[in-house]
Amino acid sequence: MDVSERDDTKKIKGLATVGSSLSLSLYAVVLLLCFTSFRLLFKAPREQSNSMRRFLFAYLAFMFSLSTIAVGLDLCLNFKFPEAVFSSAAIGEDLRLCRELGCFTIRLAEKCCVTLAIWAADGFMIWRCTVLYSGIILVGQRIVKFICFIMVIVAIGAGLLYTIPFTNVKADTTLAIFSFITLTINCTVTVLIVGRLLYHRRYLMETLGPGHGSPYLRLIALCIESAALVVKFNVVLIVLILAESQRNLSFILLEMMVHIYVISPFLIIFKVAHDKVYPPNSTSLGTRDAEDIVDRDLKALEFSKEPTSSMVSESALES
Repeated sequence: MDVSERDDTKKIKGLATVGSSLSLSLYAVVLLLCFTSFRLLFKAPREQSNSMRRFLFAYLAFMFSLSTIAVGLDLCLNFKFPEAVFSSAAIGEDLRLCRELGCFTIRLAEKCCVTLAIWAADGFMIWRCTVLYSGIILVGQRIVKFICFIMVIVAIGAGLLYTIPFTNVKADTTLAIFSFITLTINCTVTVLIVGRLLYHRRYLMETLGPGHGSPYLRLIALCIESAALVVKFNVVLIVLILAESQRNLSFILLEMMVHIYVISPFLIIFKVAHDKVYPPNSTSLGTRDAEDIVDRDLKALEFSKEPTSSMVSESALES
């Protein structure tokens, strides 16, 4: 082995180590959020439907399983087949190398984890949006549901295009398209959710006074923070994919992708569960009513056509 080959091998192992370290770090965050969310859900007051509690538990378990499988696949690729990942010139080339080295199935399974995580996270956002708009006039509901339906169809199509290994389509191109679509979905849904919450915040402030709008600001900030994590990550990933000289960095981000999409909804579930178990202090009945809206389950974020100070439906973590 000459000097250049030794340098290349050292570089590949270094990149594999960095990718594995970052992936494990994010997995630790996933593990912490999952464990804490489970504990808070068990401690939450039994005011919520059993079906909703089962859904939240199942969602947490499913997303955590995806993250666990993904980190295992990444470690296997990085330490057993590092040259199949970091020695390729583009994301599309790593599939060819994986076929030659016998790790194609592992790489394909990793892509499936990425796709499922994106679908689950985006679906969670879209579901929140449709439920939030369920109290508006019928025409408005249909428009919002149509927009959400289009986003679901486009996301499914982009996910299949990325996951299925077409010979005439570059994998890095399909990943960039998939990332751009999920970025757009998160931005669109967040704008819809924030717009709806701002409307109710304004009504509450006009009805009860300017001191009663802060609970909505907490929920708005939570939605924006959750979406911002996904949006920023995808912007960086797309830039690195398009910048051919930085392809190895895009491989590292690809290994982090599943965990990012798991953390995003976990942050919301954790915050809602935490505020239900340890509710913020309230200074008035009107404020308590508003905080009930903030704390309740995302499915129960339903508002009447004419909001009032007591427009509280089922709580976020009801049993």
